[in-house]
Amino acid sequence: MISANELAFSSIYASNYELYRVYEYNSGKFFRIEGNLKATLNLKPTVYSAKL
Repeated sequence: MISANELAFSSIYASNYELYRVYEYNSGKFFRIEGNLKATLNLKPTVYSAKL
């Protein structure tokens, strides 16, 4: 999951932005994505806000 704030921040500060995700914590595996996340990832909205 990536928040709307992470997407916005990565867009504004693309030259300084790096996203790290750790998986298999005990073995220390991780991946890193640099720059604007919208330009790098295939995004699908999955959380919606609703008001009455």
